[in-house]
Amino acid sequence: MAVATLPDQRRTARGTLSREDRLCLLLARGALDPHVREEAAGLLASPLKWDHVLEQARVHEVYPLVYRSLKELGFAGVPDEFRKELASLYQINALRNELLAEELGTLLRALAAVGIPTIPLKGICLAERLYGDRGLRVCADLDLLVPSSRVAETFALLRTRGYQAPFPRWVLTEGMMRNSIETALGHADGEMRYDIELHWGLLWDPPHAKASMEVLWAEAHPDGFLGASIYALSPEWQALFLLIHAARHNWQGLKWLVDLHQLRGLGAVDWNGVAAAARRRGWEQLLCWGLSVCHVLLDTPLPSGVDLELPRPQPKLFPAPPDPLGPWSNTRLALRLGKGPIDKLRLIASRLLIPTASECALWPLPPSLAFLYYPLRPFGVAYRASRSVLQRRLRA
Repeated sequence: MAVATLPDQRRTARGTLSREDRLCLLLARGALDPHVREEAAGLLASPLKWDHVLEQARVHEVYPLVYRSLKELGFAGVPDEFRKELASLYQINALRNELLAEELGTLLRALAAVGIPTIPLKGICLAERLYGDRGLRVCADLDLLVPSSRVAETFALLRTRGYQAPFPRWVLTEGMMRNSIETALGHADGEMRYDIELHWGLLWDPPHAKASMEVLWAEAHPDGFLGASIYALSPEWQALFLLIHAARHNWQGLKWLVDLHQLRGLGAVDWNGVAAAARRRGWEQLLCWGLSVCHVLLDTPLPSGVDLELPRPQPKLFPAPPDPLGPWSNTRLALRLGKGPIDKLRLIASRLLIPTASECALWPLPPSLAFLYYPLRPFGVAYRASRSVLQRRLRA
């Protein structure tokens, strides 16, 4: 595929960048090299709309990194009111993350006690691995990956610890789990709300899903977190996971791109191994798209053998806000990665006909009538599609 020149690609992906947007891009990086420091200092010396800088940092959930970078630069040119507001946001996020870390440690110890292998995804553990400080990343929830054979058991354990879900445990059958990769539970403790995304897969791709997860678990290694025995993704699977997550958000959330940029800069990943794993699963474009967006926006070096190719339609980070992760993000991504019409038709048929836990929350039925969820599935699809369209129009 022919691609535009690098300046053209940057203009398209970055859009018409204001000084404030460009400053946010620079300050959100995990580390400030001399070139970035010089450009940031020049922008800080010019007139800036600081309310816009703050808004972009909040919308893209990178304000802890923006605060740290400004602190390294001595808050040159930053008005006191905005410095104080950023400091307050940073401290609140750090406190919240400490509470999340304590809860995560408690849950992981409980899961380890009954022998359920668990991999914490994103969130607190990722913040420590990528940035060396759990307070430098905004974490909305706790993401736990367990083997699909232990999902129902994990779900039951979380329920005993006060977590609630809009459907009962019996819903998590192999058939219904085949059409999704995660489910949500929540728990309120006073004013603090804890949300969990319980995962058994990373990308909904039926031709490869089972084999991919078997390889992922085989390559995971034992680790620890706050006294809990856990497993951690291999560096290569960590890269694939971040690429998948950025793609599910349509490459619009700056936080996910900064994570990839930081991982690329750590030098701990065998990118040839990542490319080989991506090729085996038909994810070559996923690798190209994610790293190309990072390269254009954050000057992330491209690994050898990875061509510059932006996804189409090309994402525009600014001025558009991040695209919320909708119910069809996995389907859209799997369709884009599909290699032929047969695979795509099979995917569409599965999504239309195989029920998921969300139907059980929408239309609660007793176990004896569970077979009715199959004919009800198309109505559930139509309901969520119309609701998604309506929400988009309301946001617009």
